Amino acid sequence: MGINKNKTKKDLIEAIKEFGLFGSQLLKKGNKPYLAINTTVNDTKAQLISLLLYIDGKNVYYISSFHEEFFISQLRATYRYFLFTIQIAIQAGLNDLINERKIPIVNNRANKINELIKSLRKSCGKDISKKQDHDLESLVPRFYQFNDYLDSVLNNLSLPTGFPKQSRNFLTALSLARNKSSHFNDEEVLTKSEIEILSKGKLGKLIGKDNMLVMDIQYLAPILRDVVKVFNVLIKATTLSNSDTDRVKI
Repeated sequence: MGINKNKTKKDLIEAIKEFGLFGSQLLKKGNKPYLAINTTVNDTKAQLISLLLYIDGKNVYYISSFHEEFFISQLRATYRYFLFTIQIAIQAGLNDLINERKIPIVNNRANKINELIKSLRKSCGKDISKKQDHDLESLVPRFYQFNDYLDSVLNNLSLPTGFPKQSRNFLTALSLARNKSSHFNDEEVLTKSEIEILSKGKLGKLIGKDNMLVMDIQYLAPILRDVVKVFNVLIKATTLSNSDTDRVKI
């Protein structure tokens, strides 16, 4: 994988400027979900600046000459960090909206497994030993999954037509990219279903020619922009819902 240093430097400078603008805008908005996203903005911007200093030969702590393999390794780490922390920020933002509006949240996977366990107990009866029963209980997740937060918000707010499906597709695709990048998959290509998820979520640009997951410096700001757009709609809907609670039926 060869890089064009001049183009990469230009892309880094542009991304740093965009992330700087994002940070200012998010702080002005002030809502908790925006502040969570801003943590990703600031930390990713710091990593982009570090990359720029290295490629420009201005980081005094690197005394050796430019090594492309090292730079690419650091670039990949930045991409993974961005995908990982933006996912955390999204989940934190959804949780803030749930707490603010007192929206009920359901552990969907736990419910499905509990129903399966009930069915097994009914059909097998005494054939299930205490140990087997305990093992079955241990399969029930104790914590909410990302989709639990997402479902609760999208299903309980009055949102524009088509928005729940579009935002769900986008955030599911982004979650897939984060999961895929978090594991060693140097030779693992995207499956047909994964390609479909990324395409539906308008993240088809992350699909490489060889069906490997790819990322580019130029993709970071647009992804971030789309995440902010999702929360713009959700927070607006939350605000409208809050104003409705003050109304009294006559």
